[in-house]
Amino acid sequence: MLLSSIFCLLLSNALSFRRDSTILYSRIAYNNLFITYLYDGIGLFGSLFYTSSITQSFHILIFVISLLILNLTGFYPRKLISSEYSSFYQILFTKLQFIKNLTVSNIILKRGEQYTIIEYTLMLLFIITGSVLLISSSDLISIFLSIELQSYGLYLLCTMYRNSESSTSAGLTYFLLGGLSSCFILLGIALIYANLGVTYLDSFYIINNLAGTILGLTQFRIKRLFAYSTISHLGFILLALSINSVESIQSFIFYLIQYSLSNLNAFILLIAIGYSLYAYNDKNINHNNLVDKNNSPIQLISQLKGYFHINSILALSLTITLFSFAGIPPLMGFFAKQMVFSAALQEGFIFLTLIGVLTSVISAVYYLYIVKTMFFDGHSYTYFNKLKDIRIPALIMQKDKVVNKIYFNSQFALSSSLSIIISILTLVILLFMFMPNE
Repeated sequence: MLLSSIFCLLLSNALSFRRDSTILYSRIAYNNLFITYLYDGIGLFGSLFYTSSITQSFHILIFVISLLILNLTGFYPRKLISSEYSSFYQILFTKLQFIKNLTVSNIILKRGEQYTIIEYTLMLLFIITGSVLLISSSDLISIFLSIELQSYGLYLLCTMYRNSESSTSAGLTYFLLGGLSSCFILLGIALIYANLGVTYLDSFYIINNLAGTILGLTQFRIKRLFAYSTISHLGFILLALSINSVESIQSFIFYLIQYSLSNLNAFILLIAIGYSLYAYNDKNINHNNLVDKNNSPIQLISQLKGYFHINSILALSLTITLFSFAGIPPLMGFFAKQMVFSAALQEGFIFLTLIGVLTSVISAVYYLYIVKTMFFDGHSYTYFNKLKDIRIPALIMQKDKVVNKIYFNSQFALSSSLSIIISILTLVILLFMFMPNE
């Protein structure tokens, strides 16, 4: 996967002068991940790694989620529709070229910097490789090496926007904390080896407890809230692991899969909401002065005020996802928590079950606050006046010759690459009640 991707990346970069060719690289990575998914399990695993049906299942899960993430940069985020040139023949043998002007450049064709960074796909593949190796690790040494490989890509991914102060600050902070954490991990491995003489995971058992729910209550930045929410959900995953029964292992696997899909849907929705607001002007000056707003248009919870009145479909999809996080029936997240609690009660973990119920109630507060902000608060967004009656000119070309000139209206739609993924994930979360088992 990595060798073929690096070769295609170097070859494409040598033959192309366009900076938005990262869309091509994302599609190349699509093919590589799909091939790796089909032939997963063929590899060399020594004593440091272990492969089984469970690890291969998680490998497939990682590849599927990675395909959905690459979907965000494999296609343009918005589309303009013309029924006159939508036939199969016209799509293959005609080329559309916009007539550049200020409106088209600044609003209609506006997109994030990730569409101009050719190294994005390669960084993601390094992270995927580290994740796959981490799942198959059976020794503390291989765990450390896999974490470092994964972290290497994450450090670069955080600083992907070279001209962004917030991106550079986040990447540097993450790198310093990661380096400090690596020191503690190595020290811990050394102490374990000095006292026990082994580093294999089968030789000892380590478990952690629940953290993160209370900190989410004070957050006004939505991405940080999701980060603290992840810590809270990690507590349920660790609770299932600490029980160590057949039912708990099943609930652990199911919880991890459903949370990965729900969390991915939440972030794709935030990206889609950001693209949908490019045609709107926010009267609140604090929002307009946000750092790096072009690459991260939705940063504060207050930016979602009254969004239901702008795009009700996306608002409902985000609400369903947040309710699933909170464990509200009959959504998918409810069944995941119910399975963990059921396994805990069967083994006599009554106190930990009560703590889990309490943290679920507390975490529901900040999820409901986001829903309240979208549905019951008034928004301060106004549609750009110059977009209401504007017509966007474009040239239809065949064999490098202009054959026609057409006009699009300003009502652009969300790209199918985003809307289809959001629809599928939201329906999975909503309709899982018809098949509520592992």
